[in-house]
Amino acid sequence: DKVLGNRMAVMLGALLMAIGHVVLGASEIHPSFLYLSLAIIVCGYGLFKSNVSCLLGELYEPTDPRRDGGFSLMYAAGNVGSIIAPIACGYAQEEYSWAMGFGLAAVGMIAGLVIFLCGNRHFTHTRGVNKKVLRATNFLLPNWGWLLVLLVATPALITVLFWKEWSVYALIVATIIGLGVLAKIYRKAENQKQRKEL
Repeated sequence: DKVLGNRMAVMLGALLMAIGHVVLGASEIHPSFLYLSLAIIVCGYGLFKSNVSCLLGELYEPTDPRRDGGFSLMYAAGNVGSIIAPIACGYAQEEYSWAMGFGLAAVGMIAGLVIFLCGNRHFTHTRGVNKKVLRATNFLLPNWGWLLVLLVATPALITVLFWKEWSVYALIVATIIGLGVLAKIYRKAENQKQRKEL
């Protein structure tokens, strides 16, 4: 999100989750689609969830009395959705098929993305894509190229980890490496403010 900005990260996350639900519907064809779809949904949710809260926070000044109300409304809408979604998708699955149930979830996510795009004018003041960083070259590829590589490689890697018997050990190693990288970034932060922004 430091490269893409909160707004682009939210849109990309929503799109990935919609794609993930479509692929999940195809798991009736072959079980391998189940692992791939879950990997795509996980990546999309990671982009979406944290950035949508940050994006909402950017709509208000820290002292704006409407700020708390905005967050309360977002959480209330999320709770309403968590009640309606399983009923609607469950009904579609029961009456038609699993593919229809998961497809309905994808339609809901696309509808939310369209509504978000229609209200895009409210986010013009928020931090956008950092084009300078995105175009910078590291290890033979520009950063946008590495983002594309990660976008394709991460779901594929997670799919393999879910699928293979040795995945537990691989996940343990990946977790240790990830925690080590986060600890290194945290130690390199120059002050407490930078650490809070990580």
